[in-house]
Amino acid sequence: MRTVPSYARQTEVWADLLDKLGFKQIIFIHSSDQEGRAMLGKFQSKTESENKKVAQLLMLKFHF
Repeated sequence: MRTVPSYARQTEVWADLLDKLGFKQIIFIHSSDQEGRAMLGKFQSKTESENKKVAQLLMLKFHF
């Protein structure tokens, strides 16, 4: 059972929070897995529609 919001919903909340705080540029750090890439896509879609800019992308690659 998952007891936290989906990553897509968390992304919407983060974008809204950054908007409320007046951020114009951010650095987005995400994982290289499917969920990390999906979060990035959702975040970029939401922020582009609000004229925000992702200043830098950092993808973390984990090797186990």
